Amino acid sequence: MICLLIFLPEVLGIKHLLGSKTPYDYIRGDITTVEWNSTLVPTGIYLLARHGSRNMGESHTEGMTRMADRLAGSLSWMEGGWEHPEYIPDSNLLPQGMLEHYQLGQRFRQRFGEALFPSYYPSSYDIRSTRFERTIQSAMSFMAGLLGESGPLNNVSTRENISWTGYQPISITQIDDNLLLARDFCPEYDKQQEESSAATNLIVASQEFQGFLEDISLELGWNVTAEEITDLWYLCVFEHVSPTNANYSHYCDIIPEGLQYLSGTIDQQYPLYGSSYLNPWSPGLSSVIIKDVITGLTANQSIPYLRFAHSETIIPLICLLDLYREEDDKFWTDRDNNILNMSNTDPFAGNLAFVLFENEETGESLIKIYANEREFTPPMCSSNHEGCTIGDLQRIIDNKSYICEASTEISPTTELGVESSDTDNVEGDSDTITLKQWEFMVLVAMASSALVLATFLCVNVKKLCSQPLYSRLSTNISER
Repeated sequence: MICLLIFLPEVLGIKHLLGSKTPYDYIRGDITTVEWNSTLVPTGIYLLARHGSRNMGESHTEGMTRMADRLAGSLSWMEGGWEHPEYIPDSNLLPQGMLEHYQLGQRFRQRFGEALFPSYYPSSYDIRSTRFERTIQSAMSFMAGLLGESGPLNNVSTRENISWTGYQPISITQIDDNLLLARDFCPEYDKQQEESSAATNLIVASQEFQGFLEDISLELGWNVTAEEITDLWYLCVFEHVSPTNANYSHYCDIIPEGLQYLSGTIDQQYPLYGSSYLNPWSPGLSSVIIKDVITGLTANQSIPYLRFAHSETIIPLICLLDLYREEDDKFWTDRDNNILNMSNTDPFAGNLAFVLFENEETGESLIKIYANEREFTPPMCSSNHEGCTIGDLQRIIDNKSYICEASTEISPTTELGVESSDTDNVEGDSDTITLKQWEFMVLVAMASSALVLATFLCVNVKKLCSQPLYSRLSTNISER
Protein backbone atom coordinates (compact mmCIF):
# COMPACT_ATOMS: atom_id res chain seq x y z
CA MET A 1 0.00 0.00 0.00
CA ILE A 2 1.36 3.40 -1.01
CA CYS A 3 0.68 6.39 1.27
CA LEU A 4 1.05 10.03 0.25
CA LEU A 5 3.44 11.21 2.94
CA ILE A 6 3.31 14.99 3.28
CA PHE A 7 4.71 17.10 6.13
CA LEU A 8 2.46 19.54 7.97
CA PRO A 9 3.26 23.22 7.17
CA GLU A 10 1.80 24.58 10.37
CA VAL A 11 4.14 22.42 12.46
CA LEU A 12 7.43 22.37 10.55
CA GLY A 13 9.76 25.05 9.14
CA ILE A 14 12.51 24.78 6.55
CA LYS A 15 15.07 23.64 9.15
CA HIS A 16 12.80 20.69 9.91
CA LEU A 17 12.20 19.76 6.29
CA LEU A 18 15.73 18.81 5.37
CA GLY A 19 15.15 15.23 6.48
CA SER A 20 18.21 13.02 6.58
CA LYS A 21 20.28 15.93 5.23
CA THR A 22 19.64 18.06 8.32
CA PRO A 23 22.77 19.59 9.91
CA TYR A 24 23.29 18.07 13.34
CA ASP A 25 23.31 21.38 15.23
CA TYR A 26 19.72 22.07 14.10
CA ILE A 27 18.27 19.32 16.26
CA ARG A 28 20.83 17.96 18.72
CA GLY A 29 20.61 17.87 22.47
CA ASP A 30 23.61 18.37 24.73
CA ILE A 31 25.20 15.33 26.36
CA THR A 32 27.10 17.58 28.76
CA THR A 33 23.83 18.44 30.51
CA VAL A 34 22.40 14.92 31.00
CA GLU A 35 22.13 13.75 34.59
CA TRP A 36 21.70 10.47 36.44
CA ASN A 37 21.15 9.17 39.96
CA SER A 38 24.14 9.80 42.24
CA THR A 39 24.37 6.09 43.00
CA LEU A 40 25.10 5.28 39.35
CA VAL A 41 28.64 5.15 37.97
CA PRO A 42 29.27 4.97 34.20
CA THR A 43 31.40 1.95 33.33
CA GLY A 44 31.06 1.37 29.58
CA ILE A 45 29.84 2.88 26.31
CA TYR A 46 28.76 1.72 22.87
CA LEU A 47 28.30 4.57 20.38
CA LEU A 48 26.80 4.21 16.91
CA ALA A 49 27.03 7.35 14.79
CA ARG A 50 26.13 8.32 11.26
CA HIS A 51 28.69 10.21 9.17
CA GLY A 52 28.62 14.01 9.28
CA SER A 53 27.40 16.52 6.70
CA ARG A 54 28.68 15.65 3.25
CA ASN A 55 28.64 16.73 -0.37
CA MET A 56 25.38 16.01 -2.16
CA GLY A 57 26.74 13.17 -4.29
CA GLU A 58 27.44 12.80 -7.99
CA SER A 59 23.80 12.01 -8.80
CA HIS A 60 22.73 15.49 -7.60
CA THR A 61 25.67 17.84 -8.14
CA GLU A 62 25.39 17.78 -11.93
CA GLY A 63 21.78 18.99 -11.74
CA MET A 64 22.66 21.52 -9.03
CA THR A 65 25.38 23.02 -11.21
CA ARG A 66 23.13 23.09 -14.27
CA MET A 67 20.32 24.83 -12.34
CA ALA A 68 22.71 27.31 -10.68
CA ASP A 69 24.19 28.21 -14.07
CA ARG A 70 20.75 28.75 -15.55
CA LEU A 71 19.76 31.06 -12.70
CA ALA A 72 23.09 32.94 -12.77
CA GLY A 73 22.63 36.72 -12.69
CA SER A 74 18.82 36.57 -12.77
CA LEU A 75 18.20 37.27 -9.08
CA SER A 76 18.98 40.37 -7.03
CA TRP A 77 21.37 38.68 -4.61
CA MET A 78 23.41 37.42 -7.56
CA GLU A 79 24.28 40.95 -8.66
CA GLY A 80 27.88 42.11 -8.44
CA GLY A 81 29.39 39.10 -10.13
CA TRP A 82 28.37 36.46 -7.55
CA GLU A 83 29.24 32.96 -8.70
CA HIS A 84 28.10 29.73 -7.16
CA PRO A 85 30.78 27.50 -5.58
CA GLU A 86 31.95 24.29 -7.14
CA TYR A 87 29.62 21.49 -6.13
CA ILE A 88 32.00 18.58 -5.70
CA PRO A 89 30.54 15.42 -7.28
CA ASP A 90 31.17 13.00 -4.43
CA SER A 91 29.77 12.13 -1.00
CA ASN A 92 32.81 12.89 1.15
CA LEU A 93 32.59 14.95 4.32
CA LEU A 94 32.34 18.71 4.20
CA PRO A 95 34.32 20.71 6.77
CA GLN A 96 31.01 21.15 8.60
CA GLY A 97 30.67 17.36 8.82
CA MET A 98 34.13 17.02 10.32
CA LEU A 99 33.29 19.74 12.83
CA GLU A 100 30.03 18.03 13.81
CA HIS A 101 31.91 14.91 14.87
CA TYR A 102 34.84 16.81 16.37
CA GLN A 103 32.52 18.77 18.66
CA LEU A 104 30.47 15.64 19.42
CA GLY A 105 33.66 13.96 20.63
CA GLN A 106 34.50 16.99 22.74
CA ARG A 107 31.11 16.94 24.45
CA PHE A 108 31.26 13.22 25.22
CA ARG A 109 34.72 13.68 26.68
CA GLN A 110 33.50 16.61 28.78
CA ARG A 111 30.60 14.62 30.23
CA PHE A 112 32.18 11.20 30.78
CA GLY A 113 35.91 11.89 30.90
CA GLU A 114 38.38 9.18 31.89
CA ALA A 115 35.56 7.07 33.32
CA LEU A 116 34.64 5.93 29.81
CA PHE A 117 37.43 7.27 27.60
CA PRO A 118 40.93 6.30 28.77
CA SER A 119 44.19 7.50 27.26
CA TYR A 120 44.40 6.23 23.72
CA TYR A 121 46.12 3.01 22.77
CA PRO A 122 44.96 0.83 19.84
CA SER A 123 43.93 -2.04 22.11
CA SER A 124 42.10 0.35 24.47
CA TYR A 125 39.45 1.28 21.89
CA ASP A 126 37.32 -0.78 19.50
CA ILE A 127 36.65 1.63 16.61
CA ARG A 128 34.98 0.45 13.43
CA SER A 129 33.56 2.13 10.35
CA THR A 130 32.25 1.10 6.99
CA ARG A 131 34.72 1.27 4.12
CA PHE A 132 33.54 4.69 2.88
CA GLU A 133 35.65 7.81 3.20
CA ARG A 134 32.91 9.80 4.93
CA THR A 135 32.53 7.30 7.77
CA ILE A 136 36.29 6.94 8.19
CA GLN A 137 36.68 10.73 8.27
CA SER A 138 33.83 10.96 10.78
CA ALA A 139 35.55 8.46 13.08
CA MET A 140 38.82 10.37 12.87
CA SER A 141 37.08 13.68 13.53
CA PHE A 142 35.23 12.28 16.55
CA MET A 143 38.44 10.88 18.00
CA ALA A 144 40.28 14.16 17.42
CA GLY A 145 37.62 15.93 19.49
CA LEU A 146 37.51 13.15 22.08
CA LEU A 147 41.26 12.98 22.68
CA GLY A 148 42.15 16.63 22.12
CA GLU A 149 45.85 17.47 21.98
CA SER A 150 47.11 14.32 23.63
CA GLY A 151 49.42 12.88 21.00
CA PRO A 152 53.16 13.05 20.26
CA LEU A 153 52.91 14.73 16.85
CA ASN A 154 53.67 18.43 17.30
CA ASN A 155 56.39 20.99 16.68
CA VAL A 156 58.21 20.48 19.98
CA SER A 157 58.53 16.67 20.32
CA THR A 158 61.97 15.19 19.73
CA ARG A 159 63.21 11.62 19.82
CA GLU A 160 64.62 12.19 23.30
CA ASN A 161 61.78 14.34 24.66
CA ILE A 162 58.21 13.50 23.62
CA SER A 163 55.57 16.15 24.30
CA TRP A 164 52.03 14.78 24.52
CA THR A 165 50.39 17.99 23.35
CA GLY A 166 49.78 17.23 19.71
CA TYR A 167 48.02 14.96 17.24
CA GLN A 168 47.40 11.29 17.99
CA PRO A 169 47.09 8.86 15.01
CA ILE A 170 44.08 6.59 15.41
CA SER A 171 43.57 2.96 14.35
CA ILE A 172 40.18 2.44 12.71
CA THR A 173 38.99 -0.98 11.56
CA GLN A 174 37.04 -0.88 8.30
CA ILE A 175 34.46 -3.64 8.08
CA ASP A 176 32.37 -4.89 5.20
CA ASP A 177 29.77 -7.10 6.83
CA ASN A 178 26.16 -6.90 7.91
CA LEU A 179 26.93 -5.41 11.31
CA LEU A 180 26.90 -1.87 9.88
CA LEU A 181 25.47 -2.47 6.38
CA ALA A 182 22.79 -5.07 7.06
CA ARG A 183 20.65 -4.11 4.07
CA ASP A 184 23.38 -5.14 1.65
CA PHE A 185 22.92 -8.72 2.84
CA CYS A 186 19.15 -8.81 2.39
CA PRO A 187 17.69 -8.88 -1.15
CA GLU A 188 14.17 -8.54 0.24
CA TYR A 189 15.08 -5.19 1.77
CA ASP A 190 15.57 -3.35 -1.52
CA LYS A 191 12.24 -4.48 -2.93
CA GLN A 192 10.65 -1.80 -0.79
CA GLN A 193 12.27 0.87 -2.97
CA GLU A 194 9.65 0.18 -5.62
CA GLU A 195 7.10 1.65 -3.23
CA SER A 196 9.41 4.62 -2.64
CA SER A 197 9.40 5.44 -6.37
CA ALA A 198 5.66 4.98 -6.60
CA ALA A 199 5.06 7.32 -3.65
CA THR A 200 7.31 9.97 -5.24
CA ASN A 201 5.39 9.74 -8.52
CA LEU A 202 2.12 10.25 -6.66
CA ILE A 203 3.38 13.45 -5.08
CA VAL A 204 4.75 14.85 -8.36
CA ALA A 205 1.47 14.07 -10.13
CA SER A 206 -0.63 15.69 -7.40
CA GLN A 207 -2.63 18.81 -8.20
CA GLU A 208 -0.86 20.68 -5.42
CA PHE A 209 2.64 19.98 -6.77
CA GLN A 210 1.66 20.78 -10.36
CA GLY A 211 0.14 24.06 -9.21
CA PHE A 212 3.40 25.10 -7.55
CA LEU A 213 5.25 24.05 -10.69
CA GLU A 214 3.16 26.49 -12.75
CA ASP A 215 3.70 29.31 -10.25
CA ILE A 216 7.48 28.96 -10.12
CA SER A 217 7.61 28.65 -13.91
CA LEU A 218 5.91 32.03 -14.23
CA GLU A 219 8.31 33.55 -11.70
CA LEU A 220 11.47 32.23 -13.35
CA GLY A 221 10.34 32.71 -16.94
CA TRP A 222 10.57 29.17 -18.29
CA ASN A 223 8.69 25.89 -17.97
CA VAL A 224 10.33 24.42 -14.88
CA THR A 225 10.35 20.62 -14.73
CA ALA A 226 9.97 18.39 -11.69
CA GLU A 227 13.63 17.39 -12.10
CA GLU A 228 14.65 21.05 -11.96
CA ILE A 229 12.64 21.47 -8.75
CA THR A 230 14.73 18.64 -7.29
CA ASP A 231 17.92 20.41 -8.42
CA LEU A 232 16.70 23.66 -6.86
CA TRP A 233 15.81 21.83 -3.65
CA TYR A 234 19.32 20.45 -3.35
CA LEU A 235 20.77 23.92 -3.88
CA CYS A 236 18.56 25.01 -1.00
CA VAL A 237 19.65 22.05 1.15
CA PHE A 238 23.32 22.81 0.46
CA GLU A 239 22.85 26.37 1.77
CA HIS A 240 22.14 24.83 5.17
CA VAL A 241 24.64 21.99 5.01
CA SER A 242 27.55 24.23 3.96
CA PRO A 243 26.75 27.81 5.09
CA THR A 244 30.08 29.41 4.16
CA ASN A 245 30.73 32.87 2.68
CA ALA A 246 31.67 31.19 -0.60
CA ASN A 247 28.26 29.54 -0.64
CA TYR A 248 26.29 32.69 0.18
CA SER A 249 22.96 32.23 -1.57
CA HIS A 250 19.19 32.40 -1.16
CA TYR A 251 17.98 29.52 -3.27
CA CYS A 252 15.53 28.49 -0.55
CA ASP A 253 13.70 31.81 -0.99
CA ILE A 254 12.91 30.94 -4.62
CA ILE A 255 10.88 27.92 -3.56
CA PRO A 256 7.34 28.72 -2.32
CA GLU A 257 6.70 27.55 1.22
CA GLY A 258 4.25 24.86 0.18
CA LEU A 259 6.64 23.52 -2.43
CA GLN A 260 9.39 23.35 0.20
CA TYR A 261 7.22 20.92 2.14
CA LEU A 262 6.49 18.80 -0.91
CA SER A 263 10.15 18.81 -1.99
CA GLY A 264 11.27 17.78 1.49
CA THR A 265 8.66 15.04 1.46
CA ILE A 266 9.82 13.71 -1.92
CA ASP A 267 13.42 13.64 -0.72
CA GLN A 268 12.44 11.47 2.25
CA GLN A 269 10.56 8.74 0.41
CA TYR A 270 13.68 6.61 0.01
CA PRO A 271 14.68 6.49 3.71
CA LEU A 272 11.05 6.23 4.81
CA TYR A 273 10.26 3.22 2.66
CA GLY A 274 13.77 1.82 2.77
CA SER A 275 14.78 2.07 6.43
CA SER A 276 11.85 3.10 8.60
CA TYR A 277 8.77 1.25 9.88
CA LEU A 278 7.35 1.17 6.34
CA ASN A 279 9.89 -1.49 5.42
CA PRO A 280 8.93 -4.68 7.31
CA TRP A 281 12.48 -6.01 7.00
CA SER A 282 14.07 -2.92 8.49
CA PRO A 283 13.85 -3.22 12.30
CA GLY A 284 14.90 -6.85 12.54
CA LEU A 285 18.06 -6.27 10.53
CA SER A 286 19.38 -4.25 13.48
CA SER A 287 19.30 -7.30 15.76
CA VAL A 288 22.98 -7.88 15.06
CA ILE A 289 23.80 -4.39 16.38
CA ILE A 290 21.96 -5.04 19.64
CA LYS A 291 23.91 -8.29 19.93
CA ASP A 292 27.10 -6.29 19.41
CA VAL A 293 26.00 -3.84 22.13
CA ILE A 294 25.29 -6.66 24.58
CA THR A 295 28.56 -8.44 23.81
CA GLY A 296 30.59 -5.26 24.11
CA LEU A 297 29.05 -3.95 27.32
CA THR A 298 29.20 -7.31 29.08
CA ALA A 299 32.81 -8.05 28.11
CA ASN A 300 35.41 -8.27 30.85
CA GLN A 301 37.55 -5.60 29.23
CA SER A 302 35.94 -2.19 29.70
CA ILE A 303 36.74 -0.32 26.49
CA PRO A 304 34.75 2.13 24.37
CA TYR A 305 32.99 0.55 21.38
CA LEU A 306 32.63 3.17 18.65
CA ARG A 307 30.86 2.49 15.32
CA PHE A 308 30.53 4.87 12.36
CA ALA A 309 28.05 4.10 9.62
CA HIS A 310 25.07 5.42 7.67
CA SER A 311 21.46 6.49 7.76
CA GLU A 312 20.43 2.94 6.85
CA THR A 313 22.17 1.77 10.02
CA ILE A 314 20.65 4.31 12.41
CA ILE A 315 17.00 4.37 11.31
CA PRO A 316 16.34 0.60 11.52
CA LEU A 317 17.85 0.56 15.02
CA ILE A 318 15.57 3.42 16.10
CA CYS A 319 12.62 1.41 14.78
CA LEU A 320 13.76 -1.81 16.42
CA LEU A 321 13.93 -0.04 19.78
CA ASP A 322 10.67 1.87 19.19
CA LEU A 323 12.79 4.69 20.52
CA TYR A 324 10.46 7.63 19.93
CA ARG A 325 7.22 5.76 20.48
CA GLU A 326 6.28 7.60 23.67
CA GLU A 327 7.69 10.99 22.70
CA ASP A 328 6.04 14.18 21.45
CA ASP A 329 4.92 14.92 17.90
CA LYS A 330 8.06 16.74 16.75
CA PHE A 331 9.55 13.30 16.11
CA TRP A 332 6.68 12.21 13.86
CA THR A 333 5.04 13.32 10.61
CA ASP A 334 2.30 10.72 10.97
CA ARG A 335 2.34 8.74 14.18
CA ASP A 336 -0.65 6.59 13.19
CA ASN A 337 1.22 5.32 10.13
CA ASN A 338 4.56 5.05 11.96
CA ILE A 339 6.19 7.75 9.84
CA LEU A 340 9.24 9.26 11.50
CA ASN A 341 10.28 12.86 11.00
CA MET A 342 13.75 12.21 9.63
CA SER A 343 14.91 15.76 10.38
CA ASN A 344 14.63 15.19 14.13
CA THR A 345 15.60 11.53 14.20
CA ASP A 346 18.21 11.01 11.46
CA PRO A 347 20.31 14.16 10.86
CA PHE A 348 23.88 14.16 9.64
CA ALA A 349 26.09 12.92 12.53
CA GLY A 350 23.01 11.44 14.21
CA ASN A 351 23.98 9.00 16.95
CA LEU A 352 22.81 6.48 19.52
CA ALA A 353 24.87 6.00 22.68
CA PHE A 354 24.34 3.01 24.98
CA VAL A 355 25.98 3.85 28.31
CA LEU A 356 26.40 1.14 30.93
CA PHE A 357 26.05 2.19 34.59
CA GLU A 358 26.64 0.28 37.80
CA ASN A 359 24.64 0.99 40.91
CA GLU A 360 27.18 1.36 43.73
CA GLU A 361 24.62 0.40 46.38
CA THR A 362 23.10 -2.69 44.76
CA GLY A 363 25.82 -3.72 42.31
CA GLU A 364 23.20 -3.96 39.56
CA SER A 365 23.85 -2.72 36.03
CA LEU A 366 21.60 -0.79 33.69
CA ILE A 367 21.92 0.91 30.32
CA LYS A 368 20.83 4.42 29.47
CA ILE A 369 20.23 5.23 25.80
CA TYR A 370 20.98 8.68 24.41
CA ALA A 371 19.69 9.54 20.93
CA ASN A 372 21.32 12.66 19.49
CA GLU A 373 22.41 13.58 23.02
CA ARG A 374 18.97 13.25 24.61
CA GLU A 375 17.95 10.42 26.92
CA PHE A 376 15.21 8.07 25.75
CA THR A 377 13.91 4.89 27.31
CA PRO A 378 12.44 2.33 24.89
CA PRO A 379 8.94 1.18 25.90
CA MET A 380 10.25 -2.41 26.14
CA CYS A 381 12.53 -1.39 29.02
CA SER A 382 9.88 -1.49 31.70
CA SER A 383 11.76 -3.42 34.37
CA ASN A 384 13.71 -0.36 35.54
CA HIS A 385 12.42 3.19 35.21
CA GLU A 386 15.97 4.57 35.02
CA GLY A 387 17.01 2.63 31.92
CA CYS A 388 17.30 -0.78 30.29
CA THR A 389 18.78 -3.97 31.61
CA ILE A 390 20.81 -6.38 29.51
CA GLY A 391 17.81 -8.69 29.78
CA ASP A 392 15.55 -6.00 28.27
CA LEU A 393 17.82 -5.65 25.24
CA GLN A 394 18.02 -9.41 24.86
CA ARG A 395 14.22 -9.67 24.86
CA ILE A 396 14.01 -7.00 22.15
CA ILE A 397 16.05 -9.08 19.74
CA ASP A 398 14.41 -12.33 20.87
CA ASN A 399 11.02 -10.86 19.96
CA LYS A 400 12.04 -9.07 16.76
CA SER A 401 14.85 -11.05 15.21
CA TYR A 402 13.89 -11.16 11.54
CA ILE A 403 17.03 -12.45 9.85
CA CYS A 404 16.87 -12.13 6.08
CA GLU A 405 16.77 -15.35 4.08
CA ALA A 406 20.14 -16.55 2.78
CA SER A 407 22.04 -13.75 4.50
CA THR A 408 25.25 -14.48 6.36
CA GLU A 409 25.16 -13.06 9.85
CA ILE A 410 28.45 -11.79 11.24
CA SER A 411 28.37 -12.28 14.97
CA PRO A 412 29.39 -9.50 17.36
CA THR A 413 32.96 -9.19 18.57
CA THR A 414 34.15 -12.15 20.61
CA GLU A 415 37.68 -10.83 20.88
CA LEU A 416 38.86 -7.33 20.09
CA GLY A 417 39.20 -7.02 16.34
CA VAL A 418 38.10 -10.62 15.61
CA GLU A 419 34.84 -11.65 13.97
CA SER A 420 33.28 -15.09 13.66
CA SER A 421 30.59 -16.03 11.16
CA ASP A 422 27.42 -17.96 11.65
CA THR A 423 24.67 -18.79 9.18
CA ASP A 424 21.06 -18.35 10.25
CA ASN A 425 18.32 -19.91 8.14
CA VAL A 426 14.94 -18.91 9.56
CA GLU A 427 12.92 -20.46 6.77
CA GLY A 428 13.53 -24.02 7.96
CA ASP A 429 16.01 -26.39 9.51
CA SER A 430 19.68 -25.46 9.33
CA ASP A 431 20.26 -28.39 6.96
CA THR A 432 17.78 -27.05 4.40
CA ILE A 433 19.33 -25.35 1.37
CA THR A 434 17.06 -22.74 -0.22
CA LEU A 435 17.03 -21.95 -3.92
CA LYS A 436 18.89 -18.68 -3.33
CA GLN A 437 21.52 -20.47 -1.28
CA TRP A 438 21.93 -23.10 -4.01
CA GLU A 439 22.40 -20.38 -6.64
CA PHE A 440 24.97 -18.71 -4.43
CA MET A 441 26.88 -21.97 -3.97
CA VAL A 442 26.96 -22.52 -7.73
CA LEU A 443 28.31 -19.01 -8.27
CA VAL A 444 31.01 -19.58 -5.64
CA ALA A 445 32.03 -22.83 -7.31
CA MET A 446 32.20 -21.13 -10.72
CA ALA A 447 34.25 -18.26 -9.28
CA SER A 448 36.65 -20.72 -7.61
CA SER A 449 37.15 -22.58 -10.88
CA ALA A 450 37.81 -19.33 -12.69
CA LEU A 451 40.34 -18.30 -10.04
CA VAL A 452 42.22 -21.60 -10.39
CA LEU A 453 42.31 -21.19 -14.18
CA ALA A 454 43.44 -17.58 -13.93
CA THR A 455 46.20 -18.51 -11.49
CA PHE A 456 47.42 -21.23 -13.86
CA LEU A 457 47.48 -18.79 -16.77
CA CYS A 458 49.31 -16.19 -14.69
CA VAL A 459 52.03 -18.65 -13.86
CA ASN A 460 52.47 -19.85 -17.45
CA VAL A 461 51.66 -16.75 -19.48
CA LYS A 462 53.18 -13.83 -17.56
CA LYS A 463 51.93 -11.11 -19.83
CA LEU A 464 48.34 -11.96 -18.91
CA CYS A 465 49.20 -10.71 -15.43
CA SER A 466 50.18 -7.23 -16.56
CA GLN A 467 46.73 -6.02 -15.48
CA PRO A 468 45.24 -6.40 -11.96
CA LEU A 469 43.48 -9.73 -11.56
CA TYR A 470 40.96 -8.44 -9.06
CA SER A 471 38.83 -5.33 -8.80
CA ARG A 472 37.03 -4.42 -5.62
CA LEU A 473 33.25 -4.59 -5.72
CA SER A 474 31.53 -1.59 -4.23
CA THR A 475 27.89 -0.98 -3.49
CA ASN A 476 26.65 2.44 -4.49
CA ILE A 477 25.26 4.00 -1.32
CA SER A 478 25.98 7.61 -2.16
CA GLU A 479 22.73 8.69 -0.55
CA ARG A 480 23.46 7.24 2.90
